[in-house]
Amino acid sequence: MCRNNRFSALLLGGANSGKTACALAWASQIESASQIESASKVELASKVELASKVELASKAELASQIEVHARLRLAKKIELAKKIELASKVERTSKIEQEKQGGENTLPVYVATANYNKNDITLAARIEKHRKERGKNFITIEQPDALKLIPCLQKCEANVIVIDCLTLFLASLLFAEGQQKTNEQENMQENMQEKTQEETFERVLGELETYLTNIVKNSNKSVILVSNEVGLGIVPYTKMGEVFRGYAGILHQRVAACLPVLALVVAGVPMFIKGSAPA
Repeated sequence: MCRNNRFSALLLGGANSGKTACALAWASQIESASQIESASKVELASKVELASKVELASKAELASQIEVHARLRLAKKIELAKKIELASKVERTSKIEQEKQGGENTLPVYVATANYNKNDITLAARIEKHRKERGKNFITIEQPDALKLIPCLQKCEANVIVIDCLTLFLASLLFAEGQQKTNEQENMQENMQEKTQEETFERVLGELETYLTNIVKNSNKSVILVSNEVGLGIVPYTKMGEVFRGYAGILHQRVAACLPVLALVVAGVPMFIKGSAPA
């Protein structure tokens, strides 16, 4: 009995030792697994941190590139704005300079030769009517002094010039005083007056012929002259009327010789005597 119990005790003791070894081995495996898991977590955390840094660096680089592009766009806009401002200043300066030199060439110039006299009700009414009809479509220059007409035309820079009219220009040239004289006064001053009139007429008409010839040959300007044909009726009764009629005929002939186009307007319809209607 005693031996069997001892053997039983030994068997029991051996079984406990095996369990302890198994437990230790299991504990060791658990610890190893725990260490592996911990190492994996550390490695994962490190990768996550690295990825975050890379992402942050990429965002920073992208932000830097966006900022650079934004600055470039802003610089281009500023440069464009400066160019536009410069162009505007140049245009304004050009316009101011052009105005100093006589205004824009796009508007035609209307040169009025009538001597405005408010006491002459009929003529004053016609002048006012013409002014309203022209409106802002013309630059009007009033030059009733025949001796100053040619210098006025020479200074004009417009591409289109309308002179209205040669008849009043001639009247101013021949009768600068603007007063009608009686037959007695005409007879007393006839010899001296005729010589002075002829000299003045020839000189000024020569200047007009030279101006028109130069325009036709050397310029792209268009000069339109308006006049009245006074030689189709009866011979004037007064000496002044007869002198005026004779000079008007000479004036029309010599001016017509300088121009490529000549039209006689009857009842508002132009009949081209020389050349043809401008295109």
